[in-house]
Amino acid sequence: MDYDIAVIGGGPAGVSAAITASSKGRKVVLFEAHGFSPRLRSVAQITDYMGIPDVSGSELMDIFVKHLKHSGADIVE
Repeated sequence: MDYDIAVIGGGPAGVSAAITASSKGRKVVLFEAHGFSPRLRSVAQITDYMGIPDVSGSELMDIFVKHLKHSGADIVE
């Protein structure tokens, strides 16, 4: 498969980059090796994240990953 962009890392920045590139019509692959941001997932509570006033880090990362999967980017774990 040919890709326009390869993103390395499935933390918030990598996921955001892959979603943005996909939304611009690019063919994207994201390489992830650590379960989509164990550091963010370890946060018990995040308050006042834009549009989500109260959420755990794990829940927030799950939302990001759901959006990523919906974007059409390919994911290699």
